[in-house]
Amino acid sequence: MANADLRVNLQHHESLEPSQLLEEFRTLNRSIEHLCRDISERHIERLGIIFKDLTTTLVRNPHEFCRLLPGVEKGPSLYWSAERKFRPLKDAADYAFRDIINRELVGRIFDPFHPSLREFTATDREFKRTYESMRKASTQISCGRWRALCFQYIDVQSRNRAVDTDNVALDIDTVALDMERVLLGPLLSSLQNRNPTPISLSQFQISALKTILAAAYEWNRKFDERSMQYLGNKKVVDSSRQIISVASLGLESSDAGKAGAQPNRVWPEKIRVITEDCFEQT
Repeated sequence: MANADLRVNLQHHESLEPSQLLEEFRTLNRSIEHLCRDISERHIERLGIIFKDLTTTLVRNPHEFCRLLPGVEKGPSLYWSAERKFRPLKDAADYAFRDIINRELVGRIFDPFHPSLREFTATDREFKRTYESMRKASTQISCGRWRALCFQYIDVQSRNRAVDTDNVALDIDTVALDMERVLLGPLLSSLQNRNPTPISLSQFQISALKTILAAAYEWNRKFDERSMQYLGNKKVVDSSRQIISVASLGLESSDAGKAGAQPNRVWPEKIRVITEDCFEQT
């Protein structure tokens, strides 16, 4: 779940309209959906030639598949239900890749004050603490401009070069290859092989992943990300509503208010989560 303000006065580029920024976010979600569907469908096409009943019983390395995905130890997951009923393989694979990419975008880009501060938690906390104090004592315009200037300064320091919208400071190539090596490759391998050796994505898929990372970075630097967080760890008492996977990111926006006043929160783009109910309805 990405949590961001859409007010024009908080934008890095103040000429952009909120509707345009919202559409950019929706485009990001669609890009993630298209990439994950391409990866999973290519795998399913090969199995469809041999098997008719395509369920998660065909996952070649179930332990590795489950290890890479969130879920309670004895509860439902993308692999099977709480009653140990197997899932449709096409849906499980698609949602698995989406969940991993969404989690990585939040953890690497949306959650830190700046992506380069991800490994420096004390510094990241201090920037967030300072920003939160400013929000309580100053106007939204002042806070937004302060964040934009800090973001740009950290960009310059982290890459030692001038920054503009065409010059992304995030090391896209390194992040994409790391995600492929540690998460996406092993997940694809768990579907196809008992051996946990990662499988490489196609050049098209790697290129699409880099485009998603760059788009997420550029989108995030335009906004106030005071409380971005991932919804996957939310505890739900009803097991039928346990969040199994996050299929798309949501966006919370707020109406402009006076300094010190609580903003009015709305959801222009709702987060899409996968629960046990979703599989029961198919």
